[in-house]
Amino acid sequence: MKKEKIFFTFYVLYSIVSYSQVSELRVVKSAKTSNPSIFVKELEGNKMIADFLRNDLYYSDWFNVVDSPVTGLNTGIIETDYLISGSSVENDGEKSVVITLTDNKLNILTEFQKKGLAKTSYKILTHSAVNEVLKQVFHNPGFCLSKLAYVKKINDKKEIWISDFDGSEPKQFTFNNGTSLEPSWSLGNKFLTYTLYKSYSTDIILVDMVKALQRRLTNLGGFKNGARIANRKSAAVLTLSKNKKLDLYSIDIYNGTVTQLTDDNAAEASPCWSPDDNEICYVSDQYGGKPRLFLTNSKGGTVRKLIKRPVECVSPDWSVLSNKICFAIRDSNQYKIAFLDMNNSTQSPVIITHQPGDWEEPSWTADGRHIVCSRTLGNQKALFLVDSLYRKVIPLKNYGGEDSLPDFSDNFAN
Repeated sequence: MKKEKIFFTFYVLYSIVSYSQVSELRVVKSAKTSNPSIFVKELEGNKMIADFLRNDLYYSDWFNVVDSPVTGLNTGIIETDYLISGSSVENDGEKSVVITLTDNKLNILTEFQKKGLAKTSYKILTHSAVNEVLKQVFHNPGFCLSKLAYVKKINDKKEIWISDFDGSEPKQFTFNNGTSLEPSWSLGNKFLTYTLYKSYSTDIILVDMVKALQRRLTNLGGFKNGARIANRKSAAVLTLSKNKKLDLYSIDIYNGTVTQLTDDNAAEASPCWSPDDNEICYVSDQYGGKPRLFLTNSKGGTVRKLIKRPVECVSPDWSVLSNKICFAIRDSNQYKIAFLDMNNSTQSPVIITHQPGDWEEPSWTADGRHIVCSRTLGNQKALFLVDSLYRKVIPLKNYGGEDSLPDFSDNFAN
């Protein structure tokens, strides 16, 4: 199977034998087994808003959306945990959506209004409303106002596309007529980086999403890939082949200052920042050629293995909200999605996908609970949302082309 990212050069440079470390892995289940149920009542005004609500509640995956409130036989008791209702109004150049959330005894839990200009779509207002519901009920920001950047392959060309959080309304973002890979959002969505592959070279492209401008992150020669911008610093970490080795470097995105972080004969790739930007998790073949996860200080120096046993792990992503690292792990001759809770230094990897196919390239959503990833099954590679709590898997609306390397943005403003 053809791989998209540089860490898979490990499979070219070395003959990797599938290695299963089932004893190292454990599955943790919550005391609950599913989300609370919610019923969406028809809203007054624009009839599409109820459909938008059902869609957003389903894909945000904090509630189980039901088709009816289901009353107990001859009792009139509502068995659904929550009911949501409201109305929409459009006048004087402004749109608004009013949302009311009640419990199954019809006690009002929260009621609020989301407003926008006449040009603001009701779909965007609904995204904002559902995020508000999640904030009120679960104290979580949700991710309905996020955007998804990913790679779509059409006619042997790979370009960056951007869609809504559920995969709908996909739009082509790059038009390089070649190979554009590894999109990565900065926290706050000001920047997007990606790797542009040419005939015999690569470039890291930095896109200013506010000014709609693109430029090279660095003019250094050699191989470059996998840039990730820090959460709170003006630095990007990436792989460079400076000095004929694949090491990690940080580059100031404004003045171009370069700092070397690793210096060894191994190949390092796929770096990501800790929430406080003090550490970097990355992939290296430093011990015996098997790609594994390592941690280093963001200024370089001491390096330590993240997982002690020699299990093959690639593609890490570190959640700013939950402080968990998700990654693809090789288990039983199959790639699966797993995570480590960095709040618990003794925890073993928790595998969360067991369905057929290879599950790869995970990225956290803004809620710190859900992960978007690619799944290869047969001749199709598509994007899925995976719940790290209850293990629910939802296919996104990105079918129609081979999709890979997804990365979720932070929530955008209305």
